[in-house]
Amino acid sequence: KLGVAAAAHDPDRRLEHLVRAMDEMRASHNTLESRIVEWVGLFLSSLDLDKRRSEIVKATTSSQSLDDLAIILDVTPTNAEVGLSEWEGVHGWAVSTLSQADCLNNLEEAVRELATEHLPSLSLLLGPILAAQLCVTAHGRARLARFPAGTIQVLGAEKAFFSHLRQGTNPPKHGHIFQHPWICRSPRWVRGKISRMLASKAAIAARVDHFGGETWGSKQVGKIENLVHEIRERYPNPTSRWR
Repeated sequence: KLGVAAAAHDPDRRLEHLVRAMDEMRASHNTLESRIVEWVGLFLSSLDLDKRRSEIVKATTSSQSLDDLAIILDVTPTNAEVGLSEWEGVHGWAVSTLSQADCLNNLEEAVRELATEHLPSLSLLLGPILAAQLCVTAHGRARLARFPAGTIQVLGAEKAFFSHLRQGTNPPKHGHIFQHPWICRSPRWVRGKISRMLASKAAIAARVDHFGGETWGSKQVGKIENLVHEIRERYPNPTSRWR
């Protein structure tokens, strides 16, 4: 009983449940949103589904009928006759999608708060969501703090890594860490270099958080950002491998 009670207060366990729930909720929400977008696009064929995707769910929940929805979205409705029960199905699906979006936002905010408290330096460097994903994938802050930078760099790319070991494919250059704007928004020929550098700094930040070092501030993060700019400036053009 004491062990169970202690586990309930373990930030690693709490963070794991939050991150897993957030990932599952995001996958479910994406499925629901795709369905309502395609559904509405079937009735409103002139609607640009790509540019106005973010408006469709909220507009559908605010509409009382298909004609009302066409007016809100400022498009021409089709001549399709939609019965009351069918419209209620569309409307109810949109309401469920919007409700899930609110739930997902609440989960993400909870992850940010707990990650910022549990991993302050790493959260400042990578962002609390990415820091939480690395911690959960590593199965706790203690293990993450003991991982070498090379392991942190490919955390989240286990399938690609084992494919490399078994089938001889190219090894992965980054896992979860690719989500960071410094990497994903950089030219493809410098992403590996930036991810190696950033993973080494993330390893230090994780050790600072776990072993009680001085919490990082904007000064340390600013120095690392300067290193990113230096790498980009040093390699402005792709090497022969990338041409």
